[in-house]
Amino acid sequence: MAKLLLKIGGSLLKEIALEKEVMTVGRKPGNDIQIENLAVSGFHAKVVHEGGQYFVEDLNSTNGTFVTRKRVSRCQLRNNDEILIGKHSLIFVSEQPDQPESADATVRMRPQPLDGTVMLSAKRPVKPPEKVEAVSPVPDGRIGVITVVSGATDRQVYELRERLITIGRADSSTIRLKAFFAPEVAALINRVKDDYYINQPGKGKKPVVNGKTVEGRQILRDGDVVDIGSIKLQFTLKD
Repeated sequence: MAKLLLKIGGSLLKEIALEKEVMTVGRKPGNDIQIENLAVSGFHAKVVHEGGQYFVEDLNSTNGTFVTRKRVSRCQLRNNDEILIGKHSLIFVSEQPDQPESADATVRMRPQPLDGTVMLSAKRPVKPPEKVEAVSPVPDGRIGVITVVSGATDRQVYELRERLITIGRADSSTIRLKAFFAPEVAALINRVKDDYYINQPGKGKKPVVNGKTVEGRQILRDGDVVDIGSIKLQFTLKD
């Protein structure tokens, strides 16, 4: 029987047997695989068993579903493929030999991917009928840097080399806040090409940039000062 290995970083959280024809993945209760992280949509993706093959389908998630360094809407799975959802990964494991890709297993990129950047282990080629550009986890160009001006964090300086940077108290956060009342996820920073955008993923106190509350999604400029509760951060760009 095929299964998924749920991981974060290098740590294995659980093994999930694919016992149903359709298994959903998301943040809300009611999913077959629940991932309690605000970077994950309520109903983020599903894994479907059809005709002896397995497919992953994105459910119009905010931050996207990634397979083999590409953001996908639907993709056939092969043994050891790594599905990236937020900062979590699901490793697809199957004892059955890989089958040729079916006609509807096309990987389709969405314009302007918002996140989920990851180093993936799978390297199999995908041959869609249209040209598909790979999503690099570390694109060329200037790199954003967050420097902690004041407040308690786990480091003083952070290079923002991932597509999705999380700020909060959660252990999985890229920028981990140590303030006792800090939320699990206080803000998200998305990298789109050479631009960085900050937004608040859910309810709660919104981040402030240069003294103004962030409404929706806001681009960060070189030298911007970001306040998240009692934490003050400065965003800069380096070549």
